[in-house]
Amino acid sequence: ERGLPSHVTFEQADATALPFPPESFDFAYALNVLHHIAEYRRALGEVFRVLKPGGRLWFQDLTRDFLALPVVRTLFPAEAFFTAGDLWTELPKVGYVIEHFAGRWIVFVRAAKPGDGQT
Repeated sequence: ERGLPSHVTFEQADATALPFPPESFDFAYALNVLHHIAEYRRALGEVFRVLKPGGRLWFQDLTRDFLALPVVRTLFPAEAFFTAGDLWTELPKVGYVIEHFAGRWIVFVRAAKPGDGQT
């Protein structure tokens, strides 16, 4: 079979201990996942580990400001509570270069693992 389906697989794994060798992926995407991971910093590190140099991480997530709203707390139970500022600080500590960062209640992030001419 030709096309994308022959190049895509779906696997379930622990985001804090990914079962892949270092530098396995060009790209990672997460949609409202980090707030469900108590050790979200460790998960960010694991994604960094499995990204190739120059690889990108794109994600959107819900911050403490959003999750603190009473009605939201019942709809979106969270394991981790972080602010946009926490993520802004944490990503470079892990090693990412932030390419785009927007939002306060809901953050939209594009970050890269340095390599291929990035600093």
